[in-house]
Amino acid sequence: MTGIFAHNPPYRRLFWRLGLIWPLVLLLLALWLGVVAWEKTRDAALIARMGVQADVRIIRTERVQRFGPERSGVPVSRGRSGQIDRGYWVTFRFTPDGQAVVTKGEFVRRRVYDAARQGQARVTFAANNPQIATLDLRKRQSEAFVQWLFTALALAASGGLGWWLTKRYHALLPILFRGERREAVVTALYATGTRIGRHDLGELEWRDSSDLSGTSLPERLDRLVAYPKGTRINVFIDPKTGRAWWDAQM
Repeated sequence: MTGIFAHNPPYRRLFWRLGLIWPLVLLLLALWLGVVAWEKTRDAALIARMGVQADVRIIRTERVQRFGPERSGVPVSRGRSGQIDRGYWVTFRFTPDGQAVVTKGEFVRRRVYDAARQGQARVTFAANNPQIATLDLRKRQSEAFVQWLFTALALAASGGLGWWLTKRYHALLPILFRGERREAVVTALYATGTRIGRHDLGELEWRDSSDLSGTSLPERLDRLVAYPKGTRINVFIDPKTGRAWWDAQM
């Protein structure tokens, strides 16, 4: 039985099979979080530096369950007091001097929410851009900090996972760049004595046309029985080190 790849290692399949997609996904997530964090930081800094306060008309106040409406059998987040954790949403409207009416909505802290319900809230907006406005500048600043924290965590996870995968598959990397495809013959099939779930694991041993021998990664034994002794398989070999990789495990 021969492998299904005629020439080069299957890069696209390896990319998914070895999990190399996940560091990239985490990196893209970190980039997106970083953009959001930068925008929040920019807006908060602009309001703090060029903020102008104005009277505000409260259009609506609403207590919102953070994880959706409570339904039978659906768990919700509860605080230390046992009450359902909620967000506090305020929709407001104000008119900057000589400019059009601005209507916005945002989540605020409980203290600001209560003040808005009592008609005591004031809006702070950027003098050069009234669309950047808030009733709760401290919350806006804390959100920016938390967003940067999540960005750092995503970057660390991306780098850590990438390092771990590189360390785990470092022997495969030279094969990807300078490997040669060769035909080999299975010389042995044996059980490793380990299991994954209900499946016993085994390994193949082979010898190629240049008399170089190699061993497969552990694989389910019920799959390896399709490759008995004498079966011809395809392997990719690094000619400098003699290390090889069975194409069926790529």
